[in-house]
This record gives sequence, C-alpha cells and structure tokens, in this order.
Amino acid sequence: MRALVFSLVSLPMLLLARRLWRLWRETGRAPERWLALFFAGLAVGIPSRVIGVIPDLVAPALQSGFGAFGHLAFALGIAALYGFTRSAFRAEVGWARWLSLAGVTAVGVTTGWVLLAPEARAELHPAVIAANSARVLPFLWPFFECTHHARLMARRREVGLADPVVANRFALWAVWTGALGIFGAVVVAVRLWALSTGSPITGNPEQARWLVPPIVVTGCIVAAAAATAVWLSFFPPKRYLRWLQREAEA
Repeated sequence: MRALVFSLVSLPMLLLARRLWRLWRETGRAPERWLALFFAGLAVGIPSRVIGVIPDLVAPALQSGFGAFGHLAFALGIAALYGFTRSAFRAEVGWARWLSLAGVTAVGVTTGWVLLAPEARAELHPAVIAANSARVLPFLWPFFECTHHARLMARRREVGLADPVVANRFALWAVWTGALGIFGAVVVAVRLWALSTGSPITGNPEQARWLVPPIVVTGCIVAAAAATAVWLSFFPPKRYLRWLQREAEA
C-alpha cells in the first residue's frame, strides 16, 4: 500500500512526459523531446528507488533489483536533462557540447559503479553518494541559464519589449530546476551526515523507518511541483494566460 501511495506521484510526470513527447512529434523541437525523456526517467526512477530503499515494501531479494533499476532510470533521465539544457540554451556553442559529454560520462560512470557492484548499492556506500552528487550538478547549469534569461525578460517586460508568457516560462523553468537541484543537494548532505556520524541509513532498520520516508515524501512533493511548473510553461490553461496578461498590464 505504501509503495502504491509513493508511486502515485509518478502519474503526473508520466502524463507530462507523454504530452511533451507528443508536442515534440508535432513541432520537432529538441527541448520538448529531452524533457519528455527526463520526466519519464523520474517517473520510473522514483517508485523504483522508493521500493529499493524503504524496508518491508517487497521481499529483500527483490529490493536490491528495484533499487538498481531506479538508479538506471535516474541516470537516463539526467542524461536527457543535459540534452534539454544544451538544446534550449546553447545548441550552437562548442563548450556546451563538451560540458554535456563530461556530465553524461560522470553520471554513467558513477551509476555503472553502483550497478556492477552489488555491495555498492548500500545507501551510504561511496558509489551511491558519488552517483547522487553527479545527478545534482546537472541542475546547476539549467538553473543558471533560466535565472539569467528570466531576469533579462523581466527587465524587457518593464519597458514593454517582452511577452509576459515567455518571461513567465523562464521563471517557471528556474523554479523547477532550482527545486530539484536543492532537494538533490539536501539528499547528498543527509547521506554525508549519516556517514560521518556512523549512522547507516539502510543498515539500521529502525533509523531507516524515520529517516528515509521523510526524504522520500519531500522528494515526491518537489518532483510533483516541478512537473506542475513545466506543465504550466508548456501547456498553460487559458485562465493562467489571462492572469499573466492582467499582471503585465497592471
């Protein structure tokens, strides 16, 4: 039952991924394709990692497999995030290509470390911490790009030179990239704290019962909020668009 509840957060992300994929098929724009793959990775990775981390959701023999599958799904999603950032902001810039390649390589190497060494799947193993760290860094790049463009558009909007809908889109993108990045950094910090205090998260079932669920719940909420921000940026309701226009004219 608990696994089902946590997995429900994947539904809006799956719907968003489907809508973005259809939008890509209609327009041929690369950012929509990469975002569809990113949210599909999150939608699959979240329930898999939840099942792999929280004790007693499945048989112990299956728990490690779910965790490994979640790591793989997250890695593929993060690789797609690099594709989104490059295609949306720096498609023609050489250094962006190399940065994306380096980032995807780091994610692939750290995830491979986790998948190829079963003992490395313990939540406080250096491989898991390295993999989580490699997944946090990719959010810094799009957050910087989105924040920079949001500020530019805000200044232009003040003098009537920017579409309020476009300006809001960059702000929404800054929200979801920043929220997911901050949450990922907090997760890494908690793991490092637990490691430094000698308190194994999953090695101690009693500690796992109180420490892991709040992290999972918070992650689900943040992921759902991020999906909402992306949905509003690509598929805004008419009422939301009218509100943006009224705010711009006020």
